Amino acid sequence: GRSCTNIQPGPLNGGRPNFVIKRKTDHIDALFKRGEFFLKLKEFGKSQGDFNKIFATQKNAAVILSNKRKAKLFYLRAQAKRGLGYTENAIKDLGDASRLDARLPGTHKEMGYLMALKGDHVAALKSFNQALVLDANYADALVGRASSYFFRANMTG
Repeated sequence: GRSCTNIQPGPLNGGRPNFVIKRKTDHIDALFKRGEFFLKLKEFGKSQGDFNKIFATQKNAAVILSNKRKAKLFYLRAQAKRGLGYTENAIKDLGDASRLDARLPGTHKEMGYLMALKGDHVAALKSFNQALVLDANYADALVGRASSYFFRANMTG
């Protein structure tokens, strides 16, 4: 099969080139697509595994992902973690995604879902509203916001 790595010169180290092994981006693209596919199938463990492999590839092989791509990766992994019941870990990933790209509406929608799961409908509404600022027609955020209004109204009497 085709190798997934190549060697490229890195920064100079004491006058000598420091060679760094980089994975080809098509390998990462394949993991991204497969992880997203597993999410759709609700195979959350497999999905999280593929997203973790991308993070490990980046860390161990000096692959450079753009902040926007990293943000999407954190967002997708958060969805897998939510599916596995790892709410707090998913919230951490969403915080990382938001710091890297605050303009990703899915990140805010997903945070809204997690806040609603925790029973914090005020925080959920804030997140859903932020998603709608970024995309006024985001159906999942509209439904989430409506649900949070309903639960908040019924909890306060």
